[in-house]
Amino acid sequence: MTDYLLGVDVSHWQGVMDWRKTKDAGVQFAFIKATEGLNWYDPQFKANVSGAREYEIPFGIYHYWRGLVAPELQFANIMKSYEAIDIGDPIPIAIDVESHDGPTPTQTRNMLAKFVQLLIDETILPTMYTSKEKWDRYVAEYDRWKELPLWVANWDAEEPVLPRDWSSWYIWQHKVENNGYKYGAEQGKQIDLDYVKDAYLDFYGIDVVVEPVPQPQPTMPEILTEISINGTIYRGEMRR
Repeated sequence: MTDYLLGVDVSHWQGVMDWRKTKDAGVQFAFIKATEGLNWYDPQFKANVSGAREYEIPFGIYHYWRGLVAPELQFANIMKSYEAIDIGDPIPIAIDVESHDGPTPTQTRNMLAKFVQLLIDETILPTMYTSKEKWDRYVAEYDRWKELPLWVANWDAEEPVLPRDWSSWYIWQHKVENNGYKYGAEQGKQIDLDYVKDAYLDFYGIDVVVEPVPQPQPTMPEILTEISINGTIYRGEMRR
């Protein structure tokens, strides 16, 4: 799908990222895991943020939702990371909803709605990451869900199947790449690939500069030569 930007999402599971390779692979946007639940912090978070910034890859950060932790506490956890990386203009924050820790769908809806409102009040409208299978099973309907940009997970499909509360997507996590080394993952670990719509970056006011691919330069042939001057022999290479 050449109409979309190439995205990746990374965490400590990829090990130490080589962001130069990420850039060289054509990646134009990244989501970086920051936190999880009450107080878990991804040990590669700051290094990944620094790498993305060094190679000028626009990025957002994400928080892994835990249903048994109060939304106020999860909000405090993600905000520590958000503030620690000295954000200028607000960047996307995604809520990763894929686990079920026990609350009913109605309880989960109410807790998530509170978390979303806290993020809106302090930063910007968050993005929701989920799949149809997990969302429809674990989260009750709410008419405001559709206001959140959707990052949908649906691997190896021709088109993503959307959760019940959305009619369109902004980011589609469409496959797991086993050759993560190509995209900078340490020792070739797996990495998730995303299609990212231009409209998503427009939504958050993010500029993406697509650098032209340099044209290959012709290789000049090398010719071995031998010259004798006043009885002294000189050998070497010459180009033409």
